[in-house]
Amino acid sequence: MQKKVGENALFIEQLQRHAPPVRMHEGLWNLELTGALVPKTPGVHVCLAEVRDQTGQDLGPGITHKLANGHQSFLFQTGPQSMTLNLTLAVQRSQVVEYVIALQSASTNQLTGSALLGRH
Repeated sequence: MQKKVGENALFIEQLQRHAPPVRMHEGLWNLELTGALVPKTPGVHVCLAEVRDQTGQDLGPGITHKLANGHQSFLFQTGPQSMTLNLTLAVQRSQVVEYVIALQSASTNQLTGSALLGRH
């Protein structure tokens, strides 16, 4: 499947069930969606914003990671009652946020400093 989003196209390559589930980042994930944004555009990325099954249950967005081929992998967990899924993906520009934090003072036992919002 593909969907045109601005100057890019979002390609969904496959949805794969994992049995047994994949263990990654303190979780178990039984479904994996893979896709790619074409053309690759610096500062633009895709995220899985929402996953709901046919009952309307929010299954959470799970986790995401880049594959060796540059494509994106979205791992999430479904229950045994899940028969159909409604997936919401977001294509967005990255925002860079920079923080400046002062270390805790041993004599006052307080934090000093400020956080700065960086480039957008």
